Amino acid sequence: MRPMSLFESLDSTGEYSIKGLFNGTFSQGAISTKNIEDYSFLTCRRGWPKSVGQRKEIALDIANNYYDSLINNDFYGLEESKKNSDKMKSVLRSYTRNTATKCSIQTIVSDSYQQDSQSISDITVSSYLNWLRNIYVIEDIPAWNPNLRSKIAIRTSPTRHFVDPSIACSSLGL
Repeated sequence: MRPMSLFESLDSTGEYSIKGLFNGTFSQGAISTKNIEDYSFLTCRRGWPKSVGQRKEIALDIANNYYDSLINNDFYGLEESKKNSDKMKSVLRSYTRNTATKCSIQTIVSDSYQQDSQSISDITVSSYLNWLRNIYVIEDIPAWNPNLRSKIAIRTSPTRHFVDPSIACSSLGL
């Protein structure tokens, strides 16, 4: 189960949809009454069911508390030698800065090192990312290959994303 969409949380009318656009049902609609601050809040709060309908401070605390639990929990399923909250925080910040890119593990390793001057191995970063993937915090969108007649794939590396953008916001302290 994924966090709720803006339509599910009643923060969007659902008047427009990707499906509708592809089906050719696009009409001129009303202009949104939301401003940039509203959209910033919705990005930082996003779709955690418990946060919907709460005061802004409480709603943001829910997202931040989830992020804190990722950093400070027992990392169930990781090897004892790889459990380090500071390194996990550094990896999450690096992953945030590289969201929606096809960065390599080595990019995250070097970016994490530049942030905290703590050495971290690519094996540790890989194990952290696998753990985050297994608990549905991050996901890689597979490379698109349209199976055209060309022998060369259009893109070969997956693109990195958080399942919910509020995690990225929390990792940057937004």
